[in-house]
Amino acid sequence: MIRAAQPLPPSSASLAGTRASRVLWLVGLTVAVAFADLYMTLIHATSVGLHEANPLARALMLYNCPWVVVAFRSLTIILFALVLFRARTRPSAEIAAWTCALVMVWLLFRWNEYNSNAQELTTALALIDEHNLTDFVSIGPRDK
Repeated sequence: MIRAAQPLPPSSASLAGTRASRVLWLVGLTVAVAFADLYMTLIHATSVGLHEANPLARALMLYNCPWVVVAFRSLTIILFALVLFRARTRPSAEIAAWTCALVMVWLLFRWNEYNSNAQELTTALALIDEHNLTDFVSIGPRDK
């Protein structure tokens, strides 16, 4: 009896190659969205202010200098990309890359929702800023 030839399992080298390219694409996506997030954060922080839930980011914004925020965020984004680039052939790197990309895409949708409702939030944001609540931050000259 003649059996049909079974396909050979892919070699671990080819799996690592496809994994590496997936990780690189996911890291690229994450880096792009991370810089878009930084841009949106700066736009809101230097205009009307924003509610910042991240205590580290909030502390950096209290320096009242956008360059401190840009430098720190750029450094962390580059560090993230370098770590995953170095580990790109490992399964754990792919899991980390997928997780980061999904979180950043979720954040992108949150920014879209926030921007869609920004006009309705302007009065509430001004009231929050007036009462000096600790998780509301803005960068720039203060008129108080």
